[in-house]
Amino acid sequence: MIILGLDVGSTGCKCAAYSESGAYICGSYKEYPLPTGALRIDAEILKEAVFATIAETAAAARAFENDYGNISAIAVASFGESFVALDSKMNPLAPVVMYTDGYGADEAKRLESDLGIEHIIDRECLVPDATYSAPMMMRIMRRESQIADRMSKFLLISDYITYFLTGETAIPWSLAARTMAFDVRAKKWDTKLLEAAGINSGLLSTPVPDGSPIGKILKSQADKLDLPPDILVVAGSHDQIANALGCGVCVAGEAVNTTGSVECITSVFDKIPTDTEYYRSGYVCVPFSDSGLLANYAYNYTGGSLLRWLRDNLTEFSGDSGAYRLLDEKAALKEISDILVIPHFAGAGFTPDRVPSAKGAITGLTFSSDIYDIYRAALEGSAFEMRYNLERLKALGAEVHSLTAAGGGAKSPLWIQIKSDIFGLPITLSGVKEAGALGAMMLAVTKALGLYKSFDEAAENCVRNGKTYYPAPESQKQYDKKYARYLAARNRLINLYD
Repeated sequence: MIILGLDVGSTGCKCAAYSESGAYICGSYKEYPLPTGALRIDAEILKEAVFATIAETAAAARAFENDYGNISAIAVASFGESFVALDSKMNPLAPVVMYTDGYGADEAKRLESDLGIEHIIDRECLVPDATYSAPMMMRIMRRESQIADRMSKFLLISDYITYFLTGETAIPWSLAARTMAFDVRAKKWDTKLLEAAGINSGLLSTPVPDGSPIGKILKSQADKLDLPPDILVVAGSHDQIANALGCGVCVAGEAVNTTGSVECITSVFDKIPTDTEYYRSGYVCVPFSDSGLLANYAYNYTGGSLLRWLRDNLTEFSGDSGAYRLLDEKAALKEISDILVIPHFAGAGFTPDRVPSAKGAITGLTFSSDIYDIYRAALEGSAFEMRYNLERLKALGAEVHSLTAAGGGAKSPLWIQIKSDIFGLPITLSGVKEAGALGAMMLAVTKALGLYKSFDEAAENCVRNGKTYYPAPESQKQYDKKYARYLAARNRLINLYD
């Protein structure tokens, strides 16, 4: 049996074929033809890229049918918050507005004022923010009549893709939770919030547990993509959930640390926090399918992007992706120094402090400092920022005991060891290819196809992780002292701009 996992990102999409035991067979990737950091995405361009990756992967997978059988299912995971506004013929009415745009800022404040933050914390398990879907949808319904008058559906990216595969509109719970209109406790749309936003619930897809079967593929799409006519289409999840599952993170206290341009720690826990400070610190509760578990996200907006800035502006290696290995090798020879890098080059946020105007800094330089000292301090600064998040989560009842590392940052042994020393936690390298796509596939085989009884069982069979790094006691002691200095400098700097 072959299962396709689809991971639709904000800059490109991946499709990968796996056996039912998680063996990677083949895959395809398409980058959207858009400028870097685009705040608008043409929905048709996105869909065409997604369908091209599916078709390419399916064509390559057919060469392995004698070994694995036919393609049986496809599960779709995607980035959250952003959505497509569609008319009665399901044609896009406007480009997709990215969650980074701030498009619904005034509406988020209006919903907080009208409903009270207590209602939103209690039901949606988050605090209002312009990044979420509901404020952006509210803006369209109240201020953009040329779109609102023709509205038929608001679909997030995952249910936009699965609609065109099946003709059905269903949204996984973990993505519904990224709208700011989903009652996490009751697992349904919050009609009171939607009413305040001027959004009819009929404009939204039906929420279903992550991994739920949506239906068989439409014949027209099966023919177009050259897929089997009886392939099952499965509601995947928010991409962060899929990535965590694809790294084997599915037990309370476990977390995955994914470092790309932005760094995120997705951790799993089993009880909805009652302390409102948890939510006021920017943390959320996202259903981990119907397992009874929840997930939250801790962010550092400048992970790999800070290293890229250093490479392009302070070294001779501008634009050379191979330079990171050299920088790592040279930085690994350096001692832990007094240099501090505060990584708020794109503001502080989203957790645990939301200060968009905050600025980054490099302090502690002397005439003996060089780029490799600064580079190492940048690796440390990002790790200090995530330790700050981990400590806040522990204080608020969502402690992390172990981490799995994924993304581009996991390719740096130096950075992983620094993180282990600073966090005081073991960190295991993800050994899977395309963790997000694998996580979507695992949702399908566990929930839709029933091949495994639990995510634990699926992880045991499908996930293959690599080396584990452990804290080095002497380095840990030095970093504990340096972390105290980091916190003092970080908080003084934030207070200048808050």
